[in-house]
Amino acid sequence: MRILVGILAAFLVLGCGSRERPAAAPDAEVVRGELGAVLDAHLTAAEARGFRGAVAVHRGGEVILRKGYGTTTPEGDVPITPRTLFHIASVAKGFTAALVLRLEEMGKLSLDDSLHRFLDVPGDYADITLEQLLTHTGGVDRRYAADGARTREEAVAALVYQPRTGEPGTFAYADDNYVFLAAVIEVASGKTYPEFLAETLADTGVRARTWETVDLDDTTSFAAPLTPIPRERRIGLWGGRGPGGIVASVADLEQWWRALFVDGTVLDPADAARLAEPHVTLKSGTGIGYGWYTSSSAHGTPTRWSRGGADFGHNAVIVDFVDEDTRIFVVTASGEIDGEEANRVIA
Repeated sequence: MRILVGILAAFLVLGCGSRERPAAAPDAEVVRGELGAVLDAHLTAAEARGFRGAVAVHRGGEVILRKGYGTTTPEGDVPITPRTLFHIASVAKGFTAALVLRLEEMGKLSLDDSLHRFLDVPGDYADITLEQLLTHTGGVDRRYAADGARTREEAVAALVYQPRTGEPGTFAYADDNYVFLAAVIEVASGKTYPEFLAETLADTGVRARTWETVDLDDTTSFAAPLTPIPRERRIGLWGGRGPGGIVASVADLEQWWRALFVDGTVLDPADAARLAEPHVTLKSGTGIGYGWYTSSSAHGTPTRWSRGGADFGHNAVIVDFVDEDTRIFVVTASGEIDGEEANRVIA
């Protein structure tokens, strides 16, 4: 059951909502109007079923809901707030894709460039283009090959250790594509991935960062995972950069969406739009963008979204109902609720 989507759909049909009001501070807790109260009540009920996380809902140019639910540890007393940090898993791919397009705007690369322009890779990887990596269509196998790598060189060597077996031109989702892109970002920018990310976000109000910069044991600011994060993944590994490895709050995801699609502080508007355009369309109708996806809502209107989950319980989603001017942002440390990833139950 999609709790928020179902309620929002009913309000959209009924035409219910609240009048435009002054914007709340970007990290202030908000429960606004009838719709906000209904959403809050359902999320409070979900908290009783194990939901720990933070949610924001925008509609018609205003924040309807922004609130944390539960505590930063399952049995703790520190409440989750809109500024509590979570690992955002594959939502990080949208950040990586934006960094690639920013480098394209700077003239440092082209999406038609092949890997061999930036990296020393063998022949079966050399001609994969950056566009193919962004859309998971370069034939890169899903091996999580760079997990555990401590340097860029070690990560790339692990990625190409085995010959490629995938078919170029066919969609096959693999984190390994975005590890390659993180390596390209470093070579093209002349900076580390964390440095170029921080530079790109400097004027956006987004406080997202790579997770080696965060004390994962500080549960006053970071939501504890359901299961312990293995030590080898906690000490600044390089191999998680690109497909994941970013921590952010729900307020950060709100600001990220605004920076991309409203303020234009990350990319030119035309380039930001390319992130969430369907460059490849699957038989299911799902469109493959650059770290983003497109599909149709239950009532046939377009949505663009970015979603991810980690095996230690953190997961996140941004869903943008474009025609309805409505957006949902969720970060959670709940793992699964009733056998389904928590972000999918909520949104």
